[in-house]
Amino acid sequence: MILSMPHRCGKGIQSISDGPVAFAFGFSSNSIEETFGGTLLKDDNLYLVGDIRLDNRTEITAALDPAECFGANVTDGQIVLAAYRRWGTSCVDHFYGDFTFAVWDIRTKTLFCARDHFGVKPLCLYSSDHIFAFASEPKALIALTEVPEDINEERICVHFFPELLLGDKTITMYRSVKRLEPAHRVLVSRESIHKEHYWKLDPYREAEYSSEKEYFDAFKDVFLRSVENRLRGKSKIGCTLSGGLDSSSIACASRDILEKQSRLPLFTYSAVFDSVPSADERHWIDAALHDRQGVVSRKVHPDQRSPLSDLDAMIWLHDGPFYGANYFIHLDIYRAARDDGVKIILDGEDGDTTVSHGIDFLLQLVQSGSWQIFAEECEAVVRAFDNSRTYASKTGMLKAHGIPYLEYLAKTGQWIKYFHALRHIHRLFGYSRKQLLIDHGLKALISYGKKSSVFDTGIMDVGLAAKYRVKDKLQEIDNRYRSSRFPAHLRQSHYDRLTSGALPYTLECLDRMASYYDIEVRHPFCDARLAEFCLSVPPHLKLRNGVSRYILRESLKGILPEEIRTRSGKGDLADVLRQGLKRFESSRILGLTEYLSNNAKHFMNQERLKETLGDFKNGGGQDKDTVITNIWQAAVLDRWMKNGNSKQPGGKGSQYSAVE
Repeated sequence: MILSMPHRCGKGIQSISDGPVAFAFGFSSNSIEETFGGTLLKDDNLYLVGDIRLDNRTEITAALDPAECFGANVTDGQIVLAAYRRWGTSCVDHFYGDFTFAVWDIRTKTLFCARDHFGVKPLCLYSSDHIFAFASEPKALIALTEVPEDINEERICVHFFPELLLGDKTITMYRSVKRLEPAHRVLVSRESIHKEHYWKLDPYREAEYSSEKEYFDAFKDVFLRSVENRLRGKSKIGCTLSGGLDSSSIACASRDILEKQSRLPLFTYSAVFDSVPSADERHWIDAALHDRQGVVSRKVHPDQRSPLSDLDAMIWLHDGPFYGANYFIHLDIYRAARDDGVKIILDGEDGDTTVSHGIDFLLQLVQSGSWQIFAEECEAVVRAFDNSRTYASKTGMLKAHGIPYLEYLAKTGQWIKYFHALRHIHRLFGYSRKQLLIDHGLKALISYGKKSSVFDTGIMDVGLAAKYRVKDKLQEIDNRYRSSRFPAHLRQSHYDRLTSGALPYTLECLDRMASYYDIEVRHPFCDARLAEFCLSVPPHLKLRNGVSRYILRESLKGILPEEIRTRSGKGDLADVLRQGLKRFESSRILGLTEYLSNNAKHFMNQERLKETLGDFKNGGGQDKDTVITNIWQAAVLDRWMKNGNSKQPGGKGSQYSAVE
């Protein structure tokens, strides 16, 4: 099993066994040199294997038996074993950090597994009547002769409609292999397998402070603590730096903390795009740490090669087709970090989700009938945003948040509120009252409870979509995650996004790509205590006068440069993929239908694919983002089918084309 993941065992392998139970672990550089990370231990009647970084070591050890001797060099794995002896399977309730681990208890003949709150560290499972197995990646489980290698066709549906990931945290490309969800624990005995949540966010909890300054100070404290916890280690430290608010906040905070700890320099890694001006952020990148000492800035140029250059390696790493067409940019960054000897990188992944843009505030305004304030806030957002590709238009925001509430009022028969809202929408947004009544009143009533018969499967085979109820599942996803729902809870939108399946999937992908270059990637915004605090903050502190993530901006005054702190919008990476495919892969893409494998044809609508290739060639037809996405999906799926679903590429950094 472990040998199927060579990128995770570059510094050696250890294994232990007890009768029918065997553990193995592959060691990375951090596992060898640090008190955190990969560990394989035997202590009395307990075996432990895991990848563990605990952020609250002091609190845990203080609560444990004083007879336990915890010196400065005690490892996080040893603390986990001591906590298990003290609290049993409830030990994980006391942990904060990034971890996945398993404990074999010889006395009770039980196996206990757990995964961290956000799913930063991966864990996959297989179980049958005869065996229970776990590993960091599906490929290690498939290496067992007992584990069927049957492809999961439902996961191929996800390849064509990535939105389905929002609702499924367990799916993999193999029917027999499941991912353990974040914040879950599993207890396995000969008689049963019991899985449960050990931590959940509470959308009804509200932080209560006497002033806005106290909220800002509290955010600053928990954010800086999250960053500092992720700077732990003896290795060189790096940060991704895009010039956006999230990565800049982490990079600036990291530099200041490392300076206090006398651990500079900080390495920063940024992607710049000479040939794609709409995506190039070097002005903001340079502004983020301008005139700050102790920073080594590196820039990579992903637009100078094909987006499909490392496709074989990527498919192998991700155990099949993957969602993330721009992940080739991350590989360039991790390569550069490896060349610098950096072993730990902090990343700003999903700060948007954790802090929130404040959509709940808009929902509360329309639900409370505060249409004047809603219109003013919409206008302020439009003024604040500098990116024309966002939803930031007054009409667009009305359609996203105001019109759904109007239709909700019609469907539920709340006609007094309905006509009150209609009158204000007419006055503030210029809509015809008659047309509003027809389109978003009468039609909403007529269509209430009916399912739309129209569903465009795109380039995916129509029969495959019907077999796995893709249309119905997408409607469920849209209802929960992508549409404004009423009655709206004060934090419903924020909560739904924090608990969706998209974030753990992304974290798993980043973990695999970083480990390919012997790097550990850490995510300060994916911190349980930070998420708990941000969710509990009143919505008006997340969006204020058109400024999203208001609390972060106010809290980090003096840490973030003003030019970064007050910016809005960001570069458009979609153009990088589009131009890269046109520049490097056009001839091969246009011939895609000629050499498409029979297995790939089984899952695709070939006529629609031909239409898409025509649009790619002529620049017309469908939306250009849809065209590029569909082409990328077809090329990746076809390459996987041709290679075989578990083929390892020839070597790290090798150059491959998806459409040879």
